[in-house]
Formats: sequence, C-alpha cells, structure tokens
Amino acid sequence: MLNYQVKTEIHLGQLQGPSAVALDIEMANWRVPSQEWISLVQVAYREAGEIHVVVLDGKDAQTPETVRPFLLDPNITIAVHNAAYDVNKLQKHWGLHTQSAFCTMSAARRAGEKKYSLQVLAKKFLGIDLDKSEQTSDFSQRPLTPEQIEYAAKDAACTLLLWEYQQQVGWYSPYHPKLKSKSAENALPATFASQAPGFAFPPETSKLGAAILEVIGSMPHKFSPERLIANITSERSGYLGWVLDSKLGTDVIPDKKEVLAALATLESQGQVQVIERRYVLV
Repeated sequence: MLNYQVKTEIHLGQLQGPSAVALDIEMANWRVPSQEWISLVQVAYREAGEIHVVVLDGKDAQTPETVRPFLLDPNITIAVHNAAYDVNKLQKHWGLHTQSAFCTMSAARRAGEKKYSLQVLAKKFLGIDLDKSEQTSDFSQRPLTPEQIEYAAKDAACTLLLWEYQQQVGWYSPYHPKLKSKSAENALPATFASQAPGFAFPPETSKLGAAILEVIGSMPHKFSPERLIANITSERSGYLGWVLDSKLGTDVIPDKKEVLAALATLESQGQVQVIERRYVLV
C-alpha cells in the first residue's frame, strides 16, 4: 500500500535535508501545443521517513519561483519519469533549468526493460497499481477534482519510490537537457521510409512519430487525441497494434509523455492536425 501526505505549500527549508525529490507535471490543453500550459507541478520528498507530495497550481504566478531554488540546487537530485518531457516543458514555459535530473524511465530502458511506463514499472517493481483513468482528463478546469489531485500526487510519490528502488539495484541515468537535434536513439533509420510505401517522413521523424503518421494516414478521422494515446500506450490492437508492433517491436510500449511529445512534434512540423476532434494528415 502506498502511503503519502498531500500538501499545497512547500518551503525550501523542507528540502534542505532530502538528497532527492521526485517531480512530475500535468499539462493543460496538451492537444494543441500552441495553447498548452503547465497546470500542476507535483513534488514528492521524504521527511522523517514519510513521503510528502506537494501539489502546486500552475496558474499561481508564484509557482515557478517556488520550484526554481531546488531545481538549481546541485545537492538535490530531481527524479523525473521521462525527464526529456517534463524538464523541457518547464524550460519552455517557465524558463526553469536543472542540471541534476535523473530519468527513471531512461534508467529502466538502459537496464533492458521494454515496457517502461510508470504504471508498468510501479506494478512490476513496487507492487503498486496506478489508476490512469484521470490521465487524459481536463487539467485546465478549475477547481480540479479530488480524483485529479490524487492521480497527480500518486504519480509523483511512485516516481520517488521508483528512484529509490533504482538506486538500490544500481540503475543510473542522469538527464542533461540538450538542444534539439537528431538523436541516435530516436532517429529514423534510413531504410524505414521504404518499409512504408505511400508515406513520406521528415528525416528527423522518430520511429514512434513515423508509426503514428502511418496509423493516422491509413485511418483519418478515426482517433481522438485521448483514444490514440490510450491505444498506443495500453490497448494496442487491430491495425494500429500491427503498425506499432512492426515499427517499434512487440515488446516496446511507449510512455504517455513520449506519445504526447511525438504528436506535438508532428503538429509543429505541419504533418498532422485535429479536425472535429479527430486526427488527420495535413
């Protein structure tokens, strides 16, 4: 059973003892990258052995300055599940930086885990079931529901526990923000485009992005943002499942934030758009 206390305020003094905190964010209006904003920031840490989670409102103008000091503290490790997403969103929207981030998702991937969503890893290594029913709910609304707050807080608490587990078993994956460039891990192989006749991919398109383009191109007006994310990260059946299995491998299950990042990239490239709440190619 996961036990933690939820707070709505945090002071730097509370974080002078911990060597690590876990950080997570919830985005509002993520379906439209030009309109997205940070709805919540969740910070989990231990105090006197107990886990505390502070849930901060992104609409509060003080929130960026509240989190800035410990993000910049080199003595505090910032554990994030999919740091490439959260850290970059904090930088993009609030100009916040950190040089001491640890990515629990990358650590799991480096250790050979093929299914590395927080939900899967929490179940496998912590014995915790994470309810993801609030994952695609509307985080732009105010007030947020108790279920949304609980969902957000629990993700941060599990990230902290996962980091602690990874420290025990020797998994290590520091994250250092980089300028956007082709990635050896995500770059599309030169032979990939030839495997999908009829679809042209920009050279920087990731494997996941290319698979999403093929699915949307073959089934336009079928998937809402919520349904596409659910199908890719969990359900994965039918033609969509076949495309993902053939392009990514049957044992690779992307994390939700990876899918969000891939969709945002495709939209910014002018490859896809949402019309009447359904994805189509541009």
